[in-house]
Amino acid sequence: MTVQCLYQNDPKDAAAVLGQRNACRRAANKLGWLIQQERICDASEGTPLLLRPDVQELLRDVEQGRFQVLVVASAEVLQCPEGEWESLLAVLQKGRVRTFAAQRGCWLEPGGRRWQPLPRPDWTRLHKSACPAAVSP
Repeated sequence: MTVQCLYQNDPKDAAAVLGQRNACRRAANKLGWLIQQERICDASEGTPLLLRPDVQELLRDVEQGRFQVLVVASAEVLQCPEGEWESLLAVLQKGRVRTFAAQRGCWLEPGGRRWQPLPRPDWTRLHKSACPAAVSP
């Protein structure tokens, strides 16, 4: 599968992007995915997630069918209200792009549903939280 990774820049924590990048690369490597593009998103004051420049570029790639999976470290690091995150997930899903949370090792879908990719992902030992097999909203 071809994937793109989205990281959130945090001016207060220079190492944040490096941690996100490591988590996403580790997950992609374990699952045998090819990382096509890595994007660093800046959270400008008051700029909605879907209007951020890097997310706009990502959405153009979705329209052109350039990748199948978006990998994020976790939904929480994107620093946006839940409604904006849900909107992004819905747009990605409509474009047939799945979203994978690298730190938890699970698929993310609109409505808060989470699905594990494998019966026993190795990274659950490395992180305190793991996604349940399925969570209904």
